[in-house]
Amino acid sequence: MVGLLATMVIGITGAITALCDTLFPAMSLHSSVLQDFSRGAPRLLHFRLFHPPVAAIAACYLLWIVSTTWTQRSCVSHRRIALIIALVSQVGIGMMNVLLLAPVWLQILHLFVADVLWILLVLVSAELVLERTNDLPAYVVASPA
Repeated sequence: MVGLLATMVIGITGAITALCDTLFPAMSLHSSVLQDFSRGAPRLLHFRLFHPPVAAIAACYLLWIVSTTWTQRSCVSHRRIALIIALVSQVGIGMMNVLLLAPVWLQILHLFVADVLWILLVLVSAELVLERTNDLPAYVVASPA
């Protein structure tokens, strides 16, 4: 549940960051950093600073959750492997996005991988919930309360 919520927060901050990169393009990484910390810059630009740390913290949390549940259940799931690959790819694409000053094609790729990541996260979450209900006795699963 927390992983899904964290991913939604990443999406919100990512949308604001993409909007800032589109409305206020930078000519170099140095000028981009100066824009972010300038007092005269539009307030929207200051929100661009939130996405990378929020994304890094949430990615670490998701990797921790997936690895913890993987070792507890000791079963290999193709969805979990795909989730880890998508997560690591998304962080790499995000870093490239910053270094290359957010070209449109890379922003679209970043958004596409974010959508794939969300779908995989929902599928893995459902898989974990179903595994937990399979571990319970039948009378507990069937009880209405």
